[in-house]
Amino acid sequence: MGEKQNPLAGVLDGLLEGRTGGVVLNVLIAVLMIVALLLPPVSAQERIFEAGYVPIDRDEGGSVSDADGMQVSLLPEGMTDDVKLKEESVPRASFVDGYAGKELKEAAQIVPSHLYIKSPIYQLGIKGDMPSEVLISVPIPNEAEPYETLSLYEWTGEEWRFVPSTIISEDDVLEARLDYVPQILAAFQSTGHPPQVSAELPEYVSLPDLGGQALTELNPLGYYLGPENDITGQLPSLPAPEGQESYRVLPTLRNWTDDGVVRSDLVDNMLVLPENQAAHTQAIVDLVVREMYAGIDLDYRGINPDLRADYTAFVRQLAEGLRANGKRLTIHVEAPVQIAEDRWETGAYDWKALGSIVDGFKFPAMQDPAAYALGGQMEALLWWAASQVERYKLQPVFTARSVENSGGVLMERTYRDALAELSKVALKQGDEMLIPGEEVTVGLDSAGVQLDPATGRYWFTYVDQASGQQRTVYLEDASSLSRKLELLSRFSLGGVTVRAMWDEGNDPRIWDLVREYQSSAQAAVSPVDSKFAVVWSVEGQAGYLQEQTAGLEQKDYTWSAPDQPGEYEIGAAIVANDGQTVAGSSRVALLVEEPTPTPTPTPSPTPQPTETPVPTPTATPEPTATPRPAAKPAASSSSSSSSSSSSPPAASSSARNPGFGYGLQAHMVHNGQAGMVMSKIKDIGFGWVKQQVEWKHFETAKGAYEWGALDEIVAAADGAGVKVMWSVVNAPAWARGGQDLGVGGPPNNYGDLADFLGAMAGRYCGSSVKAIEVWNEQNLHYEWGNMKIDPAAYMNLLKPSYNKIKAACPGMIVISGALTPTGAPPPKAMDDVKYLEGMYQNGLKSYSDAIGAHPSGYNVAPSIKGGQAACDFITQQGSSFRGPCNTLHRSWSFNATLNQYYAVMKKYGDGSKKIWPTEFGWATNWIGDASYGYAADNTRDEQAKWTVEAYKLMKSWGFVGVAFLWNLNFDVVAPGTEKAQWAIVHGDWSATATYNALKAMPK
Repeated sequence: MGEKQNPLAGVLDGLLEGRTGGVVLNVLIAVLMIVALLLPPVSAQERIFEAGYVPIDRDEGGSVSDADGMQVSLLPEGMTDDVKLKEESVPRASFVDGYAGKELKEAAQIVPSHLYIKSPIYQLGIKGDMPSEVLISVPIPNEAEPYETLSLYEWTGEEWRFVPSTIISEDDVLEARLDYVPQILAAFQSTGHPPQVSAELPEYVSLPDLGGQALTELNPLGYYLGPENDITGQLPSLPAPEGQESYRVLPTLRNWTDDGVVRSDLVDNMLVLPENQAAHTQAIVDLVVREMYAGIDLDYRGINPDLRADYTAFVRQLAEGLRANGKRLTIHVEAPVQIAEDRWETGAYDWKALGSIVDGFKFPAMQDPAAYALGGQMEALLWWAASQVERYKLQPVFTARSVENSGGVLMERTYRDALAELSKVALKQGDEMLIPGEEVTVGLDSAGVQLDPATGRYWFTYVDQASGQQRTVYLEDASSLSRKLELLSRFSLGGVTVRAMWDEGNDPRIWDLVREYQSSAQAAVSPVDSKFAVVWSVEGQAGYLQEQTAGLEQKDYTWSAPDQPGEYEIGAAIVANDGQTVAGSSRVALLVEEPTPTPTPTPSPTPQPTETPVPTPTATPEPTATPRPAAKPAASSSSSSSSSSSSPPAASSSARNPGFGYGLQAHMVHNGQAGMVMSKIKDIGFGWVKQQVEWKHFETAKGAYEWGALDEIVAAADGAGVKVMWSVVNAPAWARGGQDLGVGGPPNNYGDLADFLGAMAGRYCGSSVKAIEVWNEQNLHYEWGNMKIDPAAYMNLLKPSYNKIKAACPGMIVISGALTPTGAPPPKAMDDVKYLEGMYQNGLKSYSDAIGAHPSGYNVAPSIKGGQAACDFITQQGSSFRGPCNTLHRSWSFNATLNQYYAVMKKYGDGSKKIWPTEFGWATNWIGDASYGYAADNTRDEQAKWTVEAYKLMKSWGFVGVAFLWNLNFDVVAPGTEKAQWAIVHGDWSATATYNALKAMPK
């Protein structure tokens, strides 16, 4: 039997020996040849498809280079596996002419008109896992000046996208550090383009006619991040753009208020949970779409740096939501801190990431005038900013206000207010009392205005009369701003944001300058110069007698007394730019006396024996001028320790235990409203006014007191016969090193406050100022610097302050800081009754003349006690705000709060003392903020009825001293805010029902 043949072998034999055998053999040979080419060592596939790729080892990293010196380096710390990297370049001319292939031809056709390619096109390829640490160095091309406008861009297949990069001038390269390898890269020069100009619109300002044509973007203020990831507040009414007005409206959404309180806690709480971010994003998008805004301008401050990635994720989510609806997003970041020549610390704000997301990127410009010298810190900031964010998105935020340097502390002042310091005059030669024909010379106190050629800014110095300290004022006007805009044009930035554009005291030429800048395609403006003069005037009882205009170099003015006796004044006003700004009117008072007649003696008759000689008459005495009262000297101040528990109390004074009185809280600092306030208080039949004094504005450096604004109030009160209480809060930054400056707070050294209050008491002793309240609502964390709430700590602050006040003015009434009614637990708050007990346990009885209180009314009538009674009341009223029922706490009741305080006072043997309610009242006219929802329940008539009832109750109780209603005029100074809900005059000063009811109330 023969061997059985394998079936497969049979088939192969048939194929090879049959008619098709030759074909099969040829196919097999071809297949074997292809396999041989693909396998090592030939590896034809790799040689064909990976030609030019360079292997890069993951442990060592590596680089590829172009013939012109361009280099791409992969750093080992960013590699997870071996990769292969390739680089090729296309000449610029071939790219521009469209001879660089289909893809690059499309890329060449959509290069933005404001970009001009300067380098070859670099094409990069990578095989393997994308590295996360990539360093790219591109040589700066020839004829690429100015370097300030040079940047890298990559082609994404759809657009040219900015690539953050730094110019290393000593190596003549552009260096980019990326977390990926771009496919197509080139260096571009930026050219001129129409700049964006935006300005904030404060809540209390209406858009003037000249605003529309100067702006491309308007940012109204009034919206705030709410506690429930919502949006609170409202905007001022805005006119619809007409004619040539082409600005878009992007309201600014903030977590901070103009009084300096930053609610960083609200932002942090929103960021920590994705669902909170989503809710807030939706609230913003809904607002923008509903109100038909062009977008939103986001300005969140004080963000925890640990939430940097979360903030970036939120902004990305918000940008996507707005962009899906055709809306824009601009953001503000806080000022970066330079930590090295080319490194800046940005905290919670990732400039590169945020800049790639948003449509506009706003950052604070340097405030220090010295930063604007050629090659100065502002220039360094712009170099760095343009390396992080595409320059067309960048908008530095400048202020239209001038800057005053007081002992290294910089403060803003309006242009007119700053110029007014130049007008201060003093008697240089002669006396204040003159006889006809006698000459007197007065002169300007300052050294005159000088131009700093390094910064193009006008400046002058003057000596503050209160502190004796020399101060330097740097004027912000069209001249200085034009040079700043010149600096921006060097970098071809996207535009500028200007704060405080609407201040009445600013240089009016700024509007023309901004209009010119905004309309210029090259973003360049012509330098502007300023001219200053002094107008000397003499005024008598019959009006103006003389007026003379001279340059500021003519610092002195000589006047000859006329024959007509009487009182005269020589004044000086500063005129800028041919009368466009007139500032100041400082005066020297003079008295021209009646000329003293020379007496004619009676001639002696011929002596007669029987006659008595006539005595020679006594010459007529010269008249004595009535002396002018001298200003009270400020009390001397010295440093004192913050440890004051051992301070002995000052001697008891007759200021304690004043009777019941009627008062109103008003705001009249820096707004010229003191006279109107006093007239309203007199009209209503009240005798007291309270003004909150933010210490930080009145002592800008240790011992550097700024009393001017308070002096104006005192003068008005003196003239009206109204008594004044100062409520002093908010330590200056120089006294709070290391604290959270996002909220108000006490000084590190409590003696600093004591020195200030001692100086204040000394200055105003004997005037209309009769009382000082030491701090405010210190049982809340944001009133105590976000530090631990501690009544013992507050008493350590009160004790030295009490002693200094009494030493300077024994009759001054010292009121303990009023607590806010609350049942909230630490660390955010402390029950006010428990806090009050803590104050007494640490010596309050010996260190106060009256006890401050803020018995809030909410939506509960003043006769209603707390607890269930308050809940029953609002239920019967049908009230929507349910706080008094949600927590049956005493603090919802005006009545219960005051009576509970008095019970504590009696418990500690202080029942003979009075409680001063330094704020109380009922809100109405709700603005829509859920935090003040109780205002929606109160009508105007209820506000009037309950306020009168409260005054009658307090007077009848016998333990209440002066009660200050909150408030008189916040609908005038802060319309549309929650503070205006308590006001008793409307925005035009007309009376509300409450005003009329109080006026009619028997006192």
